[in-house]
Amino acid sequence: MHVGAHASGPAGDLSGQGFDIPGKPPARLPSRSPGTAALSGELSGDTVTLEGAVDFSSDPSLEGIPAAIIANTSTGAITFVFDGSVLEGSGSVLVAHS
Repeated sequence: MHVGAHASGPAGDLSGQGFDIPGKPPARLPSRSPGTAALSGELSGDTVTLEGAVDFSSDPSLEGIPAAIIANTSTGAITFVFDGSVLEGSGSVLVAHS
């Protein structure tokens, strides 16, 4: 699964959008359809937390489901929470702010 998000704004008041492109899901999770989620959150220290809900999916029954991305800018650790299911991984966590 590929998960991404883009957000902007002051560190304590970020807003943006997240997306996922499912691959083969882990056995414990049902298949998911690609979708996007409106997200808001904050950057606190090395942790970016963005939360929201699915606002578009190729499967309309997934719209409105809660989603969150918690990412560490130092380690690259990423946690993706989708409707209570938690997936953990790592990747590029980039933050640019003034």
